[in-house]
Amino acid sequence: MLAPPYRLAHFSGAALQMQKELQWYKEVESVVDPTFKLLVNDYGEKPSQLFTNSHKQLMEEAEKWIKEIANSCTVVGALIITIMFTVAFTVPGAMMIAFCATLIIMLDGDLGLIIPTVLMASVPVAVFIFLQFPLLVEIFISTYGPGMFDRKMKYLFEKDRGSA
Repeated sequence: MLAPPYRLAHFSGAALQMQKELQWYKEVESVVDPTFKLLVNDYGEKPSQLFTNSHKQLMEEAEKWIKEIANSCTVVGALIITIMFTVAFTVPGAMMIAFCATLIIMLDGDLGLIIPTVLMASVPVAVFIFLQFPLLVEIFISTYGPGMFDRKMKYLFEKDRGSA
């Protein structure tokens, strides 16, 4: 069954919520006796069918969320490609030097104006990194982090089945 909303709220975005739900299902499946996968409930549903039916809405939300993220990444990617195309045909470091030289020439060497201008130009980049970095960390932890259960637990169940 779908986890309660307060448990899902720990993960930002429907796709990460769906990923956690699927990881939970796979972990439970790995510790349960394989014959239980074939059993049906009162409505004639196997565990996999019940999971699919109870997570249908979350799956649709995850699909929508992923499409929105993909669109955002496409725009950012297009901007990066545009900049990289320009950089490929300039001397390495020519652009930063030209920017600094232009500021020095236009502002007549007034460091009181040059330094704040350079700092203000870096604000959008810093804000973007500040806003997107936590999502990147959460994606890595969710994907490559520890599993739901302790692996020793699986061995306990196997010992119990072997001795029965």
